[in-house]
Amino acid sequence: MKKITILFTLLSILSFSQNSKIYPKNKVVSGKENVFIYEPEKGINVPDNVYANYISSIGERKSPLKKVNSKYEFTIKLPDSIKTVMMIFKNNNETYTDKNEDKAFTYYLKNTKNGEPEADRLILMEFANYVFKLNYPDAKLSSEFENLFKTYPKLKDYSETYFKYLIAVNKANPEKGKLLSEKYAKELENKEDENSLVKAIFYYRNANNFDKEEQLSKIILEKYPKGLLAKSKFSDSFFDKIRQPDFQLDETIVNQFISEFQKYSKHFYDIQTIDQIRTVLLKKAIEEKNWERIEKFEKEISNNWLTANLYNETAWKLADGDRINSEGKDLDFAEKLARKSLEIYSEKINTLNEYDAQSNYDQKFMFYTDALGMILYKQKRYQEAFAEQSKFINFDFIDDSNRERYVLSAEKVKGNDFVKNYIYNLLKENNISDNLYHKLSEIYQSQNLPTQEIEKLRTENKKIATKKAQQELYKYYGGDLKAKDFSLTNLEGKTVKLSDYKGKIVVLDFWGTWCGPCRSSLPHMQELVNQYKGKDVEFFFVDVQENKKPEDVKKTVAKFISDNKYTFNVLLDLDDKVAQSFKIKGVPCEIIINKEGNIISRSEGYDGNLGALIAENL
Repeated sequence: MKKITILFTLLSILSFSQNSKIYPKNKVVSGKENVFIYEPEKGINVPDNVYANYISSIGERKSPLKKVNSKYEFTIKLPDSIKTVMMIFKNNNETYTDKNEDKAFTYYLKNTKNGEPEADRLILMEFANYVFKLNYPDAKLSSEFENLFKTYPKLKDYSETYFKYLIAVNKANPEKGKLLSEKYAKELENKEDENSLVKAIFYYRNANNFDKEEQLSKIILEKYPKGLLAKSKFSDSFFDKIRQPDFQLDETIVNQFISEFQKYSKHFYDIQTIDQIRTVLLKKAIEEKNWERIEKFEKEISNNWLTANLYNETAWKLADGDRINSEGKDLDFAEKLARKSLEIYSEKINTLNEYDAQSNYDQKFMFYTDALGMILYKQKRYQEAFAEQSKFINFDFIDDSNRERYVLSAEKVKGNDFVKNYIYNLLKENNISDNLYHKLSEIYQSQNLPTQEIEKLRTENKKIATKKAQQELYKYYGGDLKAKDFSLTNLEGKTVKLSDYKGKIVVLDFWGTWCGPCRSSLPHMQELVNQYKGKDVEFFFVDVQENKKPEDVKKTVAKFISDNKYTFNVLLDLDDKVAQSFKIKGVPCEIIINKEGNIISRSEGYDGNLGALIAENL
């Protein structure tokens, strides 16, 4: 659920900076709340709702700016172990963004003499690229890692540092990445301890040396029959077994698995693995609507967020939340699940540690509350639905699908004038969805009001949104929006060449069977495939980053597509070169190519507006 919002005038979209600065107000005290100063570039007016969006090795945080004289103060509170923090400054609609020339601001909280804070910055940069929407070049990042290793050779021995370095190299220069992965794998293999040997397997796989990976795996399994690799294979085989449609899972089988699993070498992921298997039992209890067993398994899962997410996901599916006009099913049961997810949210929020903040969980609150609101609406309990949806409607990250659901209950409770004013105020500042605009137009016509003003706003906003999106694409692709031609083989063994489809709209969905968000987005993509069947639109689902032998990739992907009954034309990007040519940094990522062969849209994560974009360009 996402939507890019654009202010009415391009003149007010600020993205800079040349001379902005950040620094602490006083001496930084580790582990305590510290006040920082933000000095924007001279002559720049900072709106009231700007905040510092900062990241560290423990995740993402936000801190609002407070104007003090001509400067702006904000606070940062992080554990004593944190050495480096990175940040940008922006407002809710991202009409004000200060990304420090696309490299973010960095502040080192610890002494930099040993190079570790700088290593932390480089490690964080991949996360910063994603969270802050930077376009920091991988070639530059890999070069900075190399300079760091020259100055501080010992940092190369830290597995996470070298791992992040190789990720950057692989993206910037895949062939060099493979050579370095192979070399590093050999170094690890020579150490002979199990941890090093298991890591060596990963790097051989990254180098596409699957024969060596298989050979070394056999050696490790013989040498460490109850070690980490054996444990991983044991748990993988069990999960493969329980995914079979005809497999009958029960509590006895799960307890047997856990008993055997605990006989292997200990690992910090053990609790997570056991939680995952118990979540499968909880899911089965939910399907059976057996509240006694639901409550039993809930207590056995240590990560309450897993439980809350499952309750919310099931409640949303039962309510058929993506389809506003459907009736849904089992709504009383769905309501109970939705309220359980919010109970867990409240319990977790009430037990946050001193370095955490409730605002970090606003998105979870929005998802859980939105599901409850939709259920209540479909139960015709409009007053309650409106009350729930009003709790998150002013969050900065909601999109037009959230607003559309809010408008439904608002119309029932507050009437057309309220809805008219709400959508009109959105339209004055943003490009809004077709559904919202049609609702506004419908109200204007029912009240015999002239529509020229809203039609003009709509037209201008669309132009601005299109122009801004195009500017962002030009920047991302270095001014060249011509889609790079490619030839890939699909699951039927046929060669698909992109240039053969000139004259049609082409949608490329980069995904992987291993990717959770991809799995969640694919049912929506299937709906679009069905909707545009027989029209001048081609969908290609480009499978990437499987890191297996080609024959194993084909087998894995074909089984996944068959098991889920998808009708996709899947292309196998076995060496990830097509993904690299389109600068894919994360999946799922959807790219739309127009009839002339130019890229007109790029979206990381499933974009609920994809159908509208396709329709506009047909």
